[in-house]
Amino acid sequence: LQPHSFYYPTSCPIPQAFPKPTGSIYLHCDPTASHYLKLLMDGVFGQKQFRNEIVWSYTGRLMTSKKAFNSKHDIVLFYSKSSAHKLNPVTEPINKSDFIRMKKQKVHVDEDGREWIWGHAGKLCQRVS
Repeated sequence: LQPHSFYYPTSCPIPQAFPKPTGSIYLHCDPTASHYLKLLMDGVFGQKQFRNEIVWSYTGRLMTSKKAFNSKHDIVLFYSKSSAHKLNPVTEPINKSDFIRMKKQKVHVDEDGREWIWGHAGKLCQRVS
């Protein structure tokens, strides 16, 4: 993290950019800076306005170092101006083959020909057809 990063909160116009009590901000950063930026954002918005730390996970990096694990995620810090913030559902249509590949599970077929996979921790099942 560069030293000039600590100048940010003193000149930051972000709180004034959200005149409505329903305003919110998402700050996307890498894991090497997230803990510093969370403290800075706590100073700007207040600790009580922190809503979530979202882990944005990605794949495709091979293990090349024998000294440390590869970074396979980024962090998104979610703050709001007040408790009156609104959170719109984040959904995206997904086709059957992508859903099955994402779940990384075997598709089972019941006696009626319906396809299903195990749900979270094997407690529930989800239909895929």
